[in-house]
Amino acid sequence: WGVHLTNGANNDSIVSCTIDNSAVTSTTVDNSAGIVAANSSTDLNAAGSASNTVIMNNVIKGGYYGIILNGGTAAIDASGNKITGNTIQDFYSIGIEIADNDGITISYNDIHRINRTAVGTFEGLELNGDTKNSLVIGNRIHDTHTAASTQTGTAYGIFSSANDVAVGSENRIVNNVIYNFNSGSGIQYALYNSSSDGAFY
Repeated sequence: WGVHLTNGANNDSIVSCTIDNSAVTSTTVDNSAGIVAANSSTDLNAAGSASNTVIMNNVIKGGYYGIILNGGTAAIDASGNKITGNTIQDFYSIGIEIADNDGITISYNDIHRINRTAVGTFEGLELNGDTKNSLVIGNRIHDTHTAASTQTGTAYGIFSSANDVAVGSENRIVNNVIYNFNSGSGIQYALYNSSSDGAFY
């Protein structure tokens, strides 16, 4: 993992870095990611507790994930995070995944897989768990299978997965640009909502 935030790593900034996992060939989910917030060194999807994190103007290459930020499962203890102005490219499957975060802003990122040949299902950005009060704005998500050796994979631009929120805590997904989804015969979704109440598009 390029950067691992764990055990209440709060008020941190990752700015203008290059994180290059492009040499990693493993397609095992827990083996590689650019930036991870999780209270485990072996499980990318473990509950985490990083708040007020700024991830800005970085270049993140390769890995199974680009960025994954997990909050707690019983009570949200990841809040006020910002992911903005990053280039997240050539990951195996998921550009950004957010779980159990409150008030995250994900803005003006460039998420693509132009150069990746070995690929899995594409998810540009996923919100899940109890994530609420999010603003997803101005992101560019594109080129899912441009160089891929397999042209049958499914592609999701922005995926809301079992992410129900109460009235007043809606997730706002606005003014994003999703284009050039180019899996030859795979199913393609720009916006995909599975059992997620309170998503405002």
